[in-house]
Amino acid sequence: MLINHFPALARGYRRGRAGAALTAVADLGRATPPFDREALRLMSRHGCSLVQALPGALDELATIDPSFAALVATLRSAVDEVHEYMDAYRPTARDVPAEAFTLASRYADCYAVAACVQVWLRNREAAGDGVTAGSWQNQDWLRACLARLATRLSPRSRPPSMPPTWTGSCRTCAPSTRRACCSPCCPAS
Repeated sequence: MLINHFPALARGYRRGRAGAALTAVADLGRATPPFDREALRLMSRHGCSLVQALPGALDELATIDPSFAALVATLRSAVDEVHEYMDAYRPTARDVPAEAFTLASRYADCYAVAACVQVWLRNREAAGDGVTAGSWQNQDWLRACLARLATRLSPRSRPPSMPPTWTGSCRTCAPSTRRACCSPCCPAS
């Protein structure tokens, strides 16, 4: 399901729209908005608010603590790259390439980055007291999570069969004919 949703997620990321409820959900001290069962949809038309808000959240993190600047730049580049691949991917009903599952895994890592950053940004001041205060004040847990995710998202984690120019199924390629693709960057060729 996620793989077929790549184009919508990539469009949403480019638009950068985030839902108004995002801050309320990430703030652990606030009550979550009421659950609206009728609002559930199998496919989102607008993408994922949490990931769509990631560029702004990373900028906010780097502004609050400039020591994150290099890590933020690395993450921003990797997340942008994942969305470029997702935008180029053309869903197929059958014969989904293995690279698409790798891309779905990388998108899950983007989601994890977005969740970590939002939770830290929205709770860093309120979490200044208590047993875990030190981890929030010196950003230990955030640095550990983001460093791990940056490693997972790095180009080295891209499988050899997914070159930097991979664009999924070529737009001119007819997957149903099972013929070789005309594009040298298409994995079907």
